[in-house]
Amino acid sequence: MKFTTLFLLVFSSYVAAVNRCIDPDGKVSFQDQPCQVSDESEHIDLAEPSPRRGEPQLDPSKPAGVEPLFVTIPGVGEAIILSYQWWDADIIQPDPTLPPTVRMRSKPGAEPLSLTLTFLPNKLGRALTTKENAEAVQKISAPYVESSIEQKIILKRLDTLLVQAVLANFNERKYQNAPVPPGEYSSITVGQVVHPQVGVAITLLTSGVASRAHGEALDILSSFTIVPTGS
Repeated sequence: MKFTTLFLLVFSSYVAAVNRCIDPDGKVSFQDQPCQVSDESEHIDLAEPSPRRGEPQLDPSKPAGVEPLFVTIPGVGEAIILSYQWWDADIIQPDPTLPPTVRMRSKPGAEPLSLTLTFLPNKLGRALTTKENAEAVQKISAPYVESSIEQKIILKRLDTLLVQAVLANFNERKYQNAPVPPGEYSSITVGQVVHPQVGVAITLLTSGVASRAHGEALDILSSFTIVPTGS
């Protein structure tokens, strides 16, 4: 329970979510769009997200098919996030005094992808340790185990230009030997990275960890950075 308290202090305002849809035949799917009227729906709040450590594969100064997004984080600075030209990117910030959410989706014809980065105030004033991060991601990953191929939580680290992060990925069991319908995803990855001043919750939907889109998303996550106010 000690860590639960810590987590709530960091991510008390996190609201990004994914829809877990159950069709009349009992099949479960994850999607970022509302479920069909005939489906039973469940709104899933992803309490925390993150990445892993290593040399970023994308160099922001030498973009190849990417373009930068400049995202203002009140009281912190400006986040520079690369987005591929075959993705659509939106910055959602209803209140300019609060941190934004960045949502990226693949354009028609590109591999399916939905990547959501939700910036949150870090009320602790410090980055989480790898152990704290891992414990948090493990807790939020629990609901995805039952319907996954993995049947267990496998945590992975991702190096970013900010601090070390942790990810957990799940592949939907029902799509193991079946095609994925348009608008749905067979893989969900959740995680978080916690900078001393701001946390970043990550929700990634793709057609699997072996897909090109999934690899591109990891490159983007490892390459984004924050320029502090006054730099």
